[in-house]
Amino acid sequence: MRLWVVIMHRTSLLSLSRLVLHGAAGLAALGCGGPTTSLDTDTATTDTSSTSGAETTASDDDAEPGDDPMSCSPECTPILTSTWIYEGPSGSRMVVEMLRDADGSLVLGIQRTEGGVVLLRLSAAGELLWSASPGLACERCELADIVLHPSGDVLIGATGRDDPGPHQAVLARFDVAASEVAWVRTLDLDAGKDTIPRLGQLALLDDDRILALRINGFSEGEVLELLDLTADGMLRRQGYLGAQQGSGGSWPPLVVRAPTGEGVMSHAWWDDQTGQMVTAASRVVPPFYIPISRVLLPLRLDDLVVDAQGHRIELARSEGTDTITLVVTSRRSSDPERWTASLPLLTTSSLRTALAVGPDDQVYAVARTTPRVPPGTPPQVMLEVARWSVDGMLRWHATQPLEVMATADPVELVIDDDHGVIVGTVVRGRPYVARYEQACACD
Repeated sequence: MRLWVVIMHRTSLLSLSRLVLHGAAGLAALGCGGPTTSLDTDTATTDTSSTSGAETTASDDDAEPGDDPMSCSPECTPILTSTWIYEGPSGSRMVVEMLRDADGSLVLGIQRTEGGVVLLRLSAAGELLWSASPGLACERCELADIVLHPSGDVLIGATGRDDPGPHQAVLARFDVAASEVAWVRTLDLDAGKDTIPRLGQLALLDDDRILALRINGFSEGEVLELLDLTADGMLRRQGYLGAQQGSGGSWPPLVVRAPTGEGVMSHAWWDDQTGQMVTAASRVVPPFYIPISRVLLPLRLDDLVVDAQGHRIELARSEGTDTITLVVTSRRSSDPERWTASLPLLTTSSLRTALAVGPDDQVYAVARTTPRVPPGTPPQVMLEVARWSVDGMLRWHATQPLEVMATADPVELVIDDDHGVIVGTVVRGRPYVARYEQACACD
């Protein structure tokens, strides 16, 4: 089994929409969500195209290492060298989110095995500054996301699945200075056909505008809803973004803040017509949040970020071929150029991956892979980290052995101001955060 990373930059809205809306023919043109290059090749590639229809293919070998001081010459092997490692207490199931604050410290949202939520703050050197277990309005909480408020407080989103009683979307603000929850708001979640009701990601559009996405069920499927809350937890607006067939899964709807202050969001559902997951991506602008610049993609996203220039970056894996697809686009008709790049990663498993943008808008992705080993050999778990330039050239790709338990979301990724690669995961039930430098090992 191979895991592929594919990157697309600044793609045309119209071309993507037509491919998906044309049903099976459109999906065939995109390879059913697979890579744009042959699965028989092991070399990373980059495709650059424009709306004129002309396409060229460039290998990452065309990029001169001297153009990037962090790239390795052909005779050198890219490696990760650790500068510090933090290992936390046992009883953790996954690191749901890891955020870097303005002072370089890290805040982690951790899902406990028994259903609780833990917040950790580490210094820029990997030292534990504080740990807290915020009391939320649920005994069995599934952490959905955390966001940092400019005040230093932590905004929390979770799904409460207590029995008996209805499931709930739980939103809270943790007052770091007082080490207590400032407020908690709960909203009931309804069951539906082929629906797992849940809260999705959070985004802070400004100091007093918290955005959250919620999947609610109804008799025929599910409804995507947008919640707009004040910094004090008051529900300012609840909007219905559309009904759809139930996805039957628990993939979270994603939302992030763009530099312009708008929200960039995506959500996935099962499409009977195409027989696979489909994602709708769009922008929403306060105060009415009517989706605009909507694009349909035959992919289910793992991660979504927006760079400093406003280009959206999307990371996904196709269902049929264990393909990771990274898509970068400005979603502006005045910016029609695009590039795509693919990187094959050998693995026998396919778990969620993570995405980050460096200080110079270079694109990073991290994946957990499990290469096939001979019978009787202990299983191997590898950490794969790759970096592409802003124009889609693969600049660096390293593999690091790691003892990672099989979790639903095994890795989170942060890039610091010195291009340090910080990975958060769970190893043998303990939170594990490591900072690596990008290096080269020459013979």
